[in-house]
Amino acid sequence: MAQQFKNLFSPIEVGPFTLPNRIVCTAHGTYYDEHASGLPGEKQTGYWVGKARGGTSLIMTEATFAHEHSYRNTFRSPQAVPMFKKAAEAVRAAGGRLVVQLVHVGVQTQAFPPSFIPWAASVVPGPRDW
Repeated sequence: MAQQFKNLFSPIEVGPFTLPNRIVCTAHGTYYDEHASGLPGEKQTGYWVGKARGGTSLIMTEATFAHEHSYRNTFRSPQAVPMFKKAAEAVRAAGGRLVVQLVHVGVQTQAFPPSFIPWAASVVPGPRDW
């Protein structure tokens, strides 16, 4: 198979590192994170490590909120950097690289929880308000 898909199984430089192949796991929700905080716990880290052991060279986290007005501001927690670092190191030890998908849904979010007020950089209404 490697001969048939030479590019897929050949190294590629992405930013500051070289990936051993071009197999990528895109961001998707698993709900394995520590739900109240959005931080990667043992279950989430184990899921990513399993992907890396299986040959996935680049793994993207699920949506990670990164703004003080986000529903769940993951990076506001003092545990965020150490927990993501631990997960990234575990993935790297298994042969992969972990990147974080930063998200701010702006006015397109649903009121969740009901007391949450959506926030955006513009007062221009979104499609839900048209």
